[in-house]
Parts: sequence; structure tokens; C-alpha cells
Amino acid sequence: MHIHIVSLPFDSGVRNVRMGNGPRYLLDAGLPEHLQGQGHQVEITEINPALDPLTPEPTIMLQLNRQLATVVADALRNDAFPLVLAGSCYTAIGTVTGMGADRTGVFWFDSHADFNTPDTSGSGFLDGMAITMLTGRSWRHLLTGLAGYQPVPENHVCLVGVRDIDPAERALLDTSAVQVVGPDGLAGDLQRVLTSLPSTIDQAYLHLDLDVLDPGTARANALTAPDGPDITQTAAAIAMIGAALPIRGMALSAFDPGIGDGERVSGAAWTLVEQALRS
Repeated sequence: MHIHIVSLPFDSGVRNVRMGNGPRYLLDAGLPEHLQGQGHQVEITEINPALDPLTPEPTIMLQLNRQLATVVADALRNDAFPLVLAGSCYTAIGTVTGMGADRTGVFWFDSHADFNTPDTSGSGFLDGMAITMLTGRSWRHLLTGLAGYQPVPENHVCLVGVRDIDPAERALLDTSAVQVVGPDGLAGDLQRVLTSLPSTIDQAYLHLDLDVLDPGTARANALTAPDGPDITQTAAAIAMIGAALPIRGMALSAFDPGIGDGERVSGAAWTLVEQALRS
């Protein structure tokens, strides 16, 4: 398989800090060589635009997603599998735009729901609004600046392994068509979601925020929540998705190597990427 790795080394609009260091760590730890050892052809692109220091983060977010959408669409046209390494989860907007929002099922592995809006967020953290941006509930006017952007229908989205949900975020989720599968539902509940997907979905985007994993298994960042799935459970969920839909794109996000679990996180990442590629 031809795999196009796309690296976006940004966290909160800042290059090479905190979770923005995750993409380089994974590359230096041997992800390309590991994939080549499995018989894959690997191409690597880093998205690293020149930015004015005073550029607001929402503008940076838009620029990153513009470039990413183009790279992903080109990769798919060339029969390559886009594997995105990102510090920020909102890069999913560019990936799904490049894949085609109207036909893509989004499977969002994360310990957090990322379903806040500017009105519900207590921190203003844009990553915590990634799903509402993806589905058109927030920042919609800004995202009209992204060519090809279409909101993903909420019934195309399934949150997997989520367990840390703010009260206001929970209230929004309860009014939405987004499906939520907690860590205890990775078998039965996920299968129920997969058997009831809209017929318009013919491919899957797999978003793997690495803090979906229980911190006792591999601690990906300082924001992770306890009581998550282990690697085996997560891989089984990915296999289940791949049995229902072809996985056409994937992201590994939100890994901060500065917290000290780099070897365990990278090992988990290799296993989960392999599972997605086999599915």
C-alpha cells in the first residue's frame, strides 16, 4: 500500500510545542521504517506554513486545514492512504474535507467529546470544539474560507471511548444525532452503531486521539482521563469498523512526548495503525 504521512506539528496554533512535538517524535521513533518493513511505500509531507507571530489561532487553524485538505485529496486521487500526524484534533476538518464529508463516517476515538462551542467552553480551547466545527455547529462562518468544506451530518459521527464530558457539552450532545460509545460499549454498542449507519456512508475516517487509551496502558498527554480502553480493546474496535466500512484515512493526534510515555505510546500507535491498514 502507498501511505502518505502528513505531519502537522502544531498545538494551539504554536509550532513544535507540547502536543505539536508528537508528529516528529513518531517519525523519529521509526513509524516510516516500520511501515516500510511491512511492505508499504511511504511518502511524507510536513505542513508548516510561514506564519506571522500575531496570527490568531482560528486563522492558523484555517490555513492548516486548507493545506491539509489539498494534500489529502491529492493522496486519495493517487491511490494513497492519508495518515495524518497532528498535534491538534481540529485538523480532522481538513482531512474529512479532502475525503468528502457527505460520504464519510467519522469514528472519533478520544477520552474527550470535543463537542463544546465558544458559548459552552470554559477554556476557549479550539480542540475541544473539533466535532462542533466538523458538524457545522460552531465557527461555521470562518470555515466557509475552506474550499470544499461541508458540515458532516451528525448521524455520520460516532465518538468512541469517550468518558470526560463537560456538563454543557453533554447537554449539547443530548440534542444531537452524534452517537456516543463509552469504554464499556466497544463491542455491543459500537456494533449497534455500525449496523444502523446511513446508506450514504461508504468510507470511514478513523480519528485516533491517543489519549483514548487508558493512561495506565500508555499516557499520551496531560489531559487524558482514567478508565479508558487498552490497546487490545481499541484494536478490536478498529477491526470492527474496518469490517463494516473501508477505512480511507486516519489520524494520530494529541500525543505530547514530554510527559514520558513515548515508547509505550509509539508502540501502541504502531499496533493501531497496523490494524487500520489491515481492515
